[in-house]
Amino acid sequence: MDIYSTAKALEDVYMDYSKRLDAVTGDKIKAAMAQYVKLERQKFRRAQVAARELRQFERLKTALLRAYAPVATKPGFRYVVKRSSQRKLLNKTKYEEARNSLTEAELEYLTLFTDWTGNEDPKEFIQGLSLTEHHPYI
Repeated sequence: MDIYSTAKALEDVYMDYSKRLDAVTGDKIKAAMAQYVKLERQKFRRAQVAARELRQFERLKTALLRAYAPVATKPGFRYVVKRSSQRKLLNKTKYEEARNSLTEAELEYLTLFTDWTGNEDPKEFIQGLSLTEHHPYI
């Protein structure tokens, strides 16, 4: 292909591009912008929902870590369980049972957590985490 044919092909491409650009009207631009804004709003809403679910998952994970954390004792302190406190543990009130029961959302996220860990023992997962690094108040 000589230089004249190359220039002619380039000019044809440029003219075709100019015609298509002139064919774009303001209505088409407005429709495209509206569609773009709609998609961005949907992405933002999905991101908000995902962030909320992630926060709930982190709360449940923290609660699980606290539930299975070993009892902290002072060095040289001997922990003695009194018989009266054992009776109290056996005779829980309805309020305490309701307080310790999980809500439907918490059960759903606990199921998600167990599905996520598969057949692994949660005890090993909890021991694998450094409690002081991630949770200084535990």
